[in-house]
Amino acid sequence: MPNSNYTLVEILGLGSFSNVFLGLNADKNRVAIKQPKKLSDIPKGEQNSVILEIKNQIHENSYFDLVQEGLEKLTYEKLTMILYYCQKQKSQKLSRQSPPPGILKAVAFNDSDLSVIYPLAGRGWVEQAGSSLYSLINTFFQLAEALSYLHDLGMYHNDIKVNNIVTGPNGPAFIDYNLNEKVRGVNQYYKVDGNEQDEFTEVFALGSVFYFCIANAKLSANNKLRESCMSVKQLLLLKQSLRNLCSSSNYSHAFKLFNLVNKMLSSKNSRPTAKQVKAELACLLIEFKE
Repeated sequence: MPNSNYTLVEILGLGSFSNVFLGLNADKNRVAIKQPKKLSDIPKGEQNSVILEIKNQIHENSYFDLVQEGLEKLTYEKLTMILYYCQKQKSQKLSRQSPPPGILKAVAFNDSDLSVIYPLAGRGWVEQAGSSLYSLINTFFQLAEALSYLHDLGMYHNDIKVNNIVTGPNGPAFIDYNLNEKVRGVNQYYKVDGNEQDEFTEVFALGSVFYFCIANAKLSANNKLRESCMSVKQLLLLKQSLRNLCSSSNYSHAFKLFNLVNKMLSSKNSRPTAKQVKAELACLLIEFKE
């Protein structure tokens, strides 16, 4: 539980070693509160894999001299503390930039309970995005612009999924960015691209988010998106969901959006970059206004 300045309202998302909550600050403003889990909150069968994942993540950044820490002797609590400070430094690094609205900057760090706090959080962005075809395109453009911005800086979000997108002051925005200089290839659904991960891996993960929003589908182990080959059922669901959102006057826009999402979820050598996704969505927005 955060300190007395914050009240938890509901869970926004569950992660392997941290959770994100919707909360209220002392002025009753909505915030997202990201907190590392305690070891006791993780099922015993998963504890070793979670600790290993944290160790691997720590090895990928240069904020701590872990050789002197003696990594194999660290307790889970110590690992969690290091994880929090990595997140804090990365968030502060990004805050010194001027990111677009699709990247939500942290507003506070609570060292007493290892919380990272983001403003105006909520989950309504998914329902709002799916309210119309234009809303979908506008939402997707904002997220593609944010991802393109990170890639231009030589950074990767590294954990793109629905749970790591919340409602910010200016619409949907990414939180919980790991900002490593290489992609781990992990998203909410499954690992893609084997060991050859790069910005195209993140485009696939973003395409999975787009699919979720359009089709309102639950992407689980039994309904996952497969690299290079969407199932006929998934393609039909995507097409029908877009058709339900469009009229005869904007059918061509729906068809172009369908093709773009399909390309994002195709094999790596056929995928666009985040910058190309952003450009295609920008063209669609301009066509809508004409």
